[in-house]
Amino acid sequence: MPDADQLPEAVMTTVSELRALEDGFLGPGSVAPKTEVLGKLLMVGADLAGRQVVPSWGGGVMIEWARHGCEFTAEIESNGQLFLCVDNTETDELAEVERPFAVAELKQFLQHGSWND
Repeated sequence: MPDADQLPEAVMTTVSELRALEDGFLGPGSVAPKTEVLGKLLMVGADLAGRQVVPSWGGGVMIEWARHGCEFTAEIESNGQLFLCVDNTETDELAEVERPFAVAELKQFLQHGSWND
């Protein structure tokens, strides 16, 4: 994991805000982001520029952005899975995959908007 002083200040602020959340933040049954999930998020911190990072309902974190008519979503799930989705809003094509978390795969998705099949 990179040292905190090597990551953009905005990333550290976002992680601090996510750490401060408590269970129930999105209503009954919602779970605050898990420590393990936030650690995985920090592994790709340098690649988060220009992306929105938000908590998901079940203890994970979603990373979202749009580019060239496509909406991209990556979710680091609390169960150790990684969900990736590309929604082409111009053609209505949708591609998604869910698999065990791998930092290299998430970095590729954040940098190139694609994954290995």
